[in-house]
Amino acid sequence: MDPISIPSLANLVYARVACGTDHVLALTVHGTVYVWGNGQQAQLGRRIIERRKVNGLSPERLAIRRIVYVAAGNFHSFAISEKGVVYAWGLNNMRQTGVEDLEEGDEDIVWTPTEVASLNPAALGEGRRVVQISGGEHHSLFLLNDGSVYGCGRCDGFELGLPDDHPEILALEADASGNDSTSSTASTPRASCVAKPTLIPFPPPPTPSEPNPKLPPFKS
Repeated sequence: MDPISIPSLANLVYARVACGTDHVLALTVHGTVYVWGNGQQAQLGRRIIERRKVNGLSPERLAIRRIVYVAAGNFHSFAISEKGVVYAWGLNNMRQTGVEDLEEGDEDIVWTPTEVASLNPAALGEGRRVVQISGGEHHSLFLLNDGSVYGCGRCDGFELGLPDDHPEILALEADASGNDSTSSTASTPRASCVAKPTLIPFPPPPTPSEPNPKLPPFKS
């Protein structure tokens, strides 16, 4: 089918568009965000009544303002404000939004745009802030302005690139095995997800003498 214009959005100018599996976020040059598509996993930032789910096909503006960036995973969404505050909403069954401290029983869905507290510039410190986000099906990656990368969500398929000696992996494997030991063994099941956005270590830059450097042991 040929592309067509959306009449309700025709008078706006856009800076960025992000698409999930079946939802869309459109960021205007004035910092407002419009969303439409499937909202059954709250990826539209509002509750969708099942019998009225077709209403999600009409673009609606989110309450958040002064946004400079939007991104989408398969069933979750992100926005970054001009002050560097990261908002997330949508499916959170593998903690892919990075939002913590939710009410018990409500952890699997983040219904409205909610700040990811651990990625606030004040929490990151040293003038650092998130500048880019990439969402997968059940995991998310966050690029900071200093070149470092944080990740959260599903990790049992090594989606986050965290090594086996990373404290988050060791802690979750200990919980899964019922063993408080900090050692990792081949028989210990790998943790399924990391709830808090966590710094991902990378190997050192390649050099002529070491073109393929290995990741060193984890250091806190």
